[in-house]
Amino acid sequence: NLPEGRNLIWIDYPGSAVVSPRDAASGQAVRLAVDTGLPVDPITLLLTNSQGRSYHPNTFGWSRGADSVDRWRLRSGETYEISIYTCVDDPNLLARLFMNNELLSTLRDDDGDGLYTGSFTYTVPEVNAASTAVAAETVSQLRLVVDANGTEQSFDAEVAALTQGAVRDAASGQPVAGASVTALVNNGVNFGAITTVESSEPAAQITGADGTYGFTVADGTYRLAVMHSGYQPYRTGNIVVDSGSLAADINLSSAIADVASHIVHITANGFAPSVVNAQPGDVILWVNSDLAEHTVNGASWDSGLLALGESYKARVTDKGTFAYADGQNSLLTGAVVVADAETPGGSDEGQPVYLPLIRK
Repeated sequence: NLPEGRNLIWIDYPGSAVVSPRDAASGQAVRLAVDTGLPVDPITLLLTNSQGRSYHPNTFGWSRGADSVDRWRLRSGETYEISIYTCVDDPNLLARLFMNNELLSTLRDDDGDGLYTGSFTYTVPEVNAASTAVAAETVSQLRLVVDANGTEQSFDAEVAALTQGAVRDAASGQPVAGASVTALVNNGVNFGAITTVESSEPAAQITGADGTYGFTVADGTYRLAVMHSGYQPYRTGNIVVDSGSLAADINLSSAIADVASHIVHITANGFAPSVVNAQPGDVILWVNSDLAEHTVNGASWDSGLLALGESYKARVTDKGTFAYADGQNSLLTGAVVVADAETPGGSDEGQPVYLPLIRK
């Protein structure tokens, strides 16, 4: 058993030194506070939303010391179940959750197993428009008040609305429900799915009926990867998080099964060919042939990040000249000129022609 107070826990390894890629300055140790005077166990605090996703929010200050105030990011309009285990033997224990001094929920333990549960719906309080200064976000005060064995203790946290992004159909602008959104974190080598180090939420979320989603994460550099049947996959560029919320509005392009009419290679030196002459209905295929990541960005197209060998398709329907650029290097540009077949100059500039090989 650990003694009362703060304890430092680490593991010795007889081999070569093991350094965490996440935080070499952490000392490679876990700090655990033991407080036998607590009526509830803060590490067991759990929130579960209406979609069944569960996560452990910051634990009323214990994660960084009893004097700190943690901030929870919750979705406005969402109903949450809150649960926490007691660590005292008191059948008359009373646990109540308040927000801005108004009762949100009374937690109960109907089966006597020590787990107290309740539910509440979070809504962002209205801000007085007459205020001389309006904060960038509305922060509410959350307090869990526990009466046990004749002693009342309260535990505080702050609550603010989670910034949400939306996944939409690029053509119609309508929300895309059921899209899988995965949060990726820069681990120093590449980008991989977030772990419990960055968030207590799952690495992937499914968009709701309105196409929305959002992650609560530690500060850092992230990306988002989105997939949905019938659409081309999409991966964002770097998103720097310094407020605890990870989200972005993302437009998905429909998947195109037709064979490409024109192929454009994305190289370190630009798009090849840089100009494509096409007819209405033609399908353009961009393929990244470079080791570095590139994008295809224009008024009509957004490929997201493309790694080596990845591709993006678009169908041209309207006549005209459509310019685009590489979002990773705006100096690399290209254009698609769409005209009728009889218009002079109907071949791609610099497009190689491959002839079949005939063996005798």
